[in-house]
Amino acid sequence: MPSLNNSEAPGGAAHVGIRALMQAILDDGIRSYFGRPGRIRAEAESWIESDRCSVFSFVTVCETLGLASGAVRAELQIQRAARGAHRPPRYRQNTRRDGVALKGGTAPPVRVG
Repeated sequence: MPSLNNSEAPGGAAHVGIRALMQAILDDGIRSYFGRPGRIRAEAESWIESDRCSVFSFVTVCETLGLASGAVRAELQIQRAARGAHRPPRYRQNTRRDGVALKGGTAPPVRVG
């Protein structure tokens, strides 16, 4: 899939006015869709998966930019599945509980009792 994160429309014409706004909305939606789990990502998922046709809906944004919303949606799902398969879950150690050494020194003492 060609990059959607550029400032040119299919065919090489620069986006201006409403198309620039629609491109910015799509870029933000895609960035949020691939972002960290949470409320923003959930909203992006709902926006992309919706078939509503309101002014700033995913379908309308894609149509304004000359993109097939179904094809964009399918490609985003494929890309996300591919990224998720190669990315291990994030785990941040608790330095105090796990006794992990800190940069440039030792772990802080752990108080017991």
